Parts: sequence; structure tokens; C-alpha cells
Amino acid sequence: MAEELSLAAYARHRGCSRQAVYVALRAGRIRRTESGKIDANEADRMWAENTGARPSDGVADAAAQDGGDELAALPWGEARALKETYLARLRRLEYRIKSGEFVSATETAKTWGELARRTREGCLALADRLADQLAAEDDPFEIHQLLSRELRQALEALADEAVAGGGAS
Repeated sequence: MAEELSLAAYARHRGCSRQAVYVALRAGRIRRTESGKIDANEADRMWAENTGARPSDGVADAAAQDGGDELAALPWGEARALKETYLARLRRLEYRIKSGEFVSATETAKTWGELARRTREGCLALADRLADQLAAEDDPFEIHQLLSRELRQALEALADEAVAGGGAS
């Protein structure tokens, strides 16, 4: 025979408030028997089928995604200490960023991209600048000297510009 419980007894059975049981009854998620009681087995089955997941505040979800299931079981004092540790680390990181100890990855990539572009343009310009001189030269040693001198000057100019802070404009 099915176990029929009063509304209050069913709430205790479910581990919820009587108000939650009232809400489930009004919403039609569970129903009373003809005697006015609640069939615990039938109501449990209906509750599971008709009650969706509750929206969370995001804290438990974030802990679970962070692999922090163990965080949910921490005593309040330990959780508070852990929170303060993370906040201190975050503040230290923010300080280091603001003090210039760390630089933005985006800005660094932009600067290096600009420097690479200028290097490429400088190297490609060598052909236009030296084509006539190299065509007129017969001596391989002189060609080597001319190319070496021009490459060194172009690369030193780029390095000087980068050191002076002109890597990205």
C-alpha cells in the first residue's frame, strides 16, 4: 500500500518547507489523493518529473567549473580565508599591472607586429635602393661589402627606433 502523508509530513519527507509543497500542489507538479493526503511515492516521482533545475546565483556553477567541488564543502572560516587570499592575490596582480611591471599582451603583440612590419619594409627597400649599384659591380667582395653595410645600417636604425620607444606608432 502507498504511504499517504499529510502535507507537513510530506514536506519533512522531502526535506523542504510546507510552502514549497503548497507551491508544487498549486502548480500541478504533484497532487493529493482522494483522501486529501499525499502519496509519497507518486508525489516523489511527479516532483522529479515536473520540477526543473532551479536557477543558481552562479557561485556554485563557477566553483564546479573551476574544479572547486571541494570548495562547496569548506567550513565558513576556511572559505573566508580562501576568499581573502584570492582577493589579496588579485590586488597584488592589479598593482603590478598598474606599476608597469606587467605589460599588456595586446600592446606587446601590436608593438612587435609593427616592428616586424618595419623590418620587412626596410629589407624589401634594400633591393630598390641597391639594384643599380649591384648591377654595375663585378667584384663579389664589393657586392658583399655593400650588402652587409646596407643591411647593418637598416637593422641598426630599426633597433635604435625600437629602443627609443618608437616601435609602434
